[in-house]
Amino acid sequence: MPDDVRLAEDMRITGIDLRVSKERDGMAPLLSFSPSGQCITLDAVKKHYPELVLTDYPRGRSGNEVTSYTAPENMNGQKVSFSFSVNKPDCLDSLSLARAVINVKNYILIFLRFTRYFPL
Repeated sequence: MPDDVRLAEDMRITGIDLRVSKERDGMAPLLSFSPSGQCITLDAVKKHYPELVLTDYPRGRSGNEVTSYTAPENMNGQKVSFSFSVNKPDCLDSLSLARAVINVKNYILIFLRFTRYFPL
């Protein structure tokens, strides 16, 4: 996958990672990426995902740790998690999408809707 995708003049996504298992009953597929060029706050995320639950928090072992919030599973079985790093806690560091059964079309649609949810 490309290292950097330009969505708009001042908005890019980087660190794109898609993980799938070779085993039929293996781990759930995971797509993650990081926004850059614009600060997306937790309040902005909560406007679109008001039922976020704290799912991870820094434990003081590293400056790269994150605080993560996860939205409830949607009707397609997808879970979306938003992570904010200790180094820049006010801005979204990464977004992860997990699903029990992979549907590449759905992942691409969510990926493309990212700019709709967080307009420039």
